[in-house]
Amino acid sequence: MDKIFKDAKIKIDKMLRKAQAAMDFLMSYSWAILVVLIAMAALSYFGFFSPDNFLASKCKLPTGFDCVDFSLDGENNLIILILRNRLGFDAQSVAVYLKGCNILVGPQIDSLPNGAQAYFIIPCAEGTLIRGFKYASDLNVTYVNWDIGTTHKIQGIIIGRVD
Repeated sequence: MDKIFKDAKIKIDKMLRKAQAAMDFLMSYSWAILVVLIAMAALSYFGFFSPDNFLASKCKLPTGFDCVDFSLDGENNLIILILRNRLGFDAQSVAVYLKGCNILVGPQIDSLPNGAQAYFIIPCAEGTLIRGFKYASDLNVTYVNWDIGTTHKIQGIIIGRVD
């Protein structure tokens, strides 16, 4: 009988040692995972994972006009936009319209020769451009074909962080 108890005690001791080793293994990794989760929560709280931090500035228009450059000035509530005519013909009465901007009358260029570029300074309503925040809008450009006299409207997009 003693031999049976002795063998049972040895088996129980082995099982307890294995269980203790497994528990130590799980606890070590649990602490490591907990530290990683706390670090991720802290980074998220301070805005590191905010999509606005990864915002790419872009200004895109369909073929015919190139958006050479743009600036979003939150201090003066202005958008400065540089467009180049790539239509293959001269454009007349070129006007630009943006959401929340063009307070009175949109800026207009009487004539924009093929290959030339023009600066548009677009005033925006107070509160449209908030410094440090994202601005996104449809970019509408209307122009008249100099050769034929027909009016065209193209639509693009402008996205960026307000300076």
